[in-house]
This record gives sequence, C-alpha cells and structure tokens, in this order.
Amino acid sequence: SLLAIEISGRVSLQMAGLQIEAGVYTFYAGFIFAIPLFVWSASVAFDHAKILTAFENHDIKESNKLILIMIKRSLKICLLLVIFLFFGFEVLLEMVGKDEYADHMNSFFLFLLVPFIHILDSHIYYALYVRGMDKEIATSSVIGFACLAVFQIFTLFEFGIVSVILSIIIALSISVFIKLLFIFKNRSTEC
Repeated sequence: SLLAIEISGRVSLQMAGLQIEAGVYTFYAGFIFAIPLFVWSASVAFDHAKILTAFENHDIKESNKLILIMIKRSLKICLLLVIFLFFGFEVLLEMVGKDEYADHMNSFFLFLLVPFIHILDSHIYYALYVRGMDKEIATSSVIGFACLAVFQIFTLFEFGIVSVILSIIIALSISVFIKLLFIFKNRSTEC
C-alpha cells in the first residue's frame, strides 16, 4: 500500500493531463521517498532481530522499548536528511537547470513532511507485524489509500501537485492513527 501511495501521485497527475506537474512530482518523489527507504533499511538491519527476539520471548515491554528506540533514532536520521535536502535542493536545481522544478519549490518544501510520517507509519507497522496483526495492517493501509483517492478526486484539478502531496500526508497520517488505535486496543490483551 505504501508503494501504491507513492506512485499514485504521478499516475493521478498524468491522468488529469498535468504532465509537467507529473514530471516535477516524479523528480521530487525520487528524493523524498529515498529518505524513508534508507532509514527503514538501516533500522531493520540494526533492530529487527532484537525486537523479534524480545517479542518471541514474551517480553512485550522490551519489544515496545526497542521499537520506540528505533522510531526515535529513525526520526533523527530523517531530520538530518530532510535538513540536508531543505538547504541543498535549490543548489541541485540550479545544476539541473529546469525551471519547472524550481517553479514548484513550495511544493517540495511541503513534500519534506512526508518522510517523517512515512517513517512513523512503517515503524508502527512493525509493532503490528511482530504481533501477527496482518488484518489490522491491511485495514489501516486500505483506509489510508481510500482517503488519498477521495481527497485527490475532489482537489486534484484545482490544486495539482499540492493536492497529491497533501493527499499523501493525509493518507499516511490516517494510516498511522489507525495503526496506533489497533496497538492501544491490543495492549489491554497483552498485559
């Protein structure tokens, strides 16, 4: 579902006939979605085995503690990468020399919020995954994607690339919220 959310922007903009904005979105998305991919890969390498072992040993508190440590570390790494893009992206655009990319810089700055929510979503997914809550993962993803689609249907033609970016922020935020609801609901049965 995260992949569907990521590529939905380009597809929606192309279907709406907004080819230039679709190209700008695709260019921006390559940088934006590389951040959570990098952070997630590093997190799994460092934390995966420890979290699974703690959960398999029925040490829920330790598992939860390790997931929180993973989230905090990941958000710090994300912040550093976002700061780097925030200050360095305009230099890159000057080297690329395409006015279309520079014309949408405000959209890029809005897009910089996405990696934080994306990382929260993927790491909270992990808390559900170790508990075997696959249906809950699917439910949160489907609801998030449905909200993305509805938002884009009503706003895409008026707001273009901004609509796409906001719809991703909304979809991921809703997915995070629903995953957290499932975790808190499940906590009462874990104790």
